[in-house]
Amino acid sequence: MTAGDAGSGAEQGRSPENPWPVRAVATRVAKYIDRLGMVWVEGQLTEIKVRQSTAWMVLRDPAADMSLSVSCPRDLVAIPRFR
Repeated sequence: MTAGDAGSGAEQGRSPENPWPVRAVATRVAKYIDRLGMVWVEGQLTEIKVRQSTAWMVLRDPAADMSLSVSCPRDLVAIPRFR
């Protein structure tokens, strides 16, 4: 979609009057990440939530005040069982 299609002078995604929908941003970010290929990340696992088919985690960089939320299929996560 171009600015002309939206009837506004602003380029799509560059102003509050002509924002990108969430699906457009998510698709563009996913395509960019896919181009990176396999990436190994080191961090401290500070949170994990496992549901039926998905695991959500927070990885924290121990050297900086930064964290990254990630998700993956539950089958990729080994959860220790405590007694």
